[in-house]
Amino acid sequence: MQRLSRIHFRSRLFLPAAVAMFILGCRTTHVEYGSVRPLPPDPKPAKPVPSGAKANAMALAVEGKPADTDGNGYPDTIVVSMYLFSLPHASPMFEDGTFVFTLQGDGDADADDVHSLGQWRLDANQVQRGRTIYGPTHLARLSLLDIGSDRYPLMSANLHCQFEPADGRDPISPRGVHWVQLGRFQAARR
Repeated sequence: MQRLSRIHFRSRLFLPAAVAMFILGCRTTHVEYGSVRPLPPDPKPAKPVPSGAKANAMALAVEGKPADTDGNGYPDTIVVSMYLFSLPHASPMFEDGTFVFTLQGDGDADADDVHSLGQWRLDANQVQRGRTIYGPTHLARLSLLDIGSDRYPLMSANLHCQFEPADGRDPISPRGVHWVQLGRFQAARR
């Protein structure tokens, strides 16, 4: 019995001593910061485009799927934001002119056999001006009903845009072609 209490007493002393030695032995004394780079500076707003600057580049943003504004189940309105730039300035800008949109059947955009589905010519009075998180934008709503019908089989089409400045300078086009889905999904199942 005496022997058990001696063992119990020793084990009660051993456990706290072991924990204390572990804690004291695992202490960090030096931290190396050489591989961590400093935080970047806070972002600054882009400088505004100088007055009198002329657009020489354009970017186009097309909303996902066209909207069905007449409720017949076929998408009929394509919403497009056009951003004009005067490079090398990074901010978009407003400029008067005409936006010409051409909708072509899917295929090689430069091929001669691709047929045009329609074209819109929108002057400054037909385009809304607004602001997005990217800056000043021209906004257009292209209705398929204005160029014929919205009743297409489920298909993709290429949307091209060209900006014709009001002062007669050479037209500006964005790089690439923008894909748009036409027709309704349920029509493809029938």
